[in-house]
Amino acid sequence: QVEFVKACRLGEVLDVGLHLEELRHNRVCLRVQAVCKGELRWQAAVTLVCVQLQPLKSTAWPPELETALQAAQPKNRT
Repeated sequence: QVEFVKACRLGEVLDVGLHLEELRHNRVCLRVQAVCKGELRWQAAVTLVCVQLQPLKSTAWPPELETALQAAQPKNRT
């Protein structure tokens, strides 16, 4: 899901931020935002799911990755 808020011009510098919105045992929801001079230009919602290949199904994050994701989570969220 992507929302284009305002057009960008050639030569403008965008600051892109990645924010962890929700962390579950097998998926993570992220928000990506692009800002120019303090003004939101576009944003996107992204969901990533951890899967095993054989058989193809969702699975829990590896412990080291889950620890890293938890460290990136905002402090006021659980």
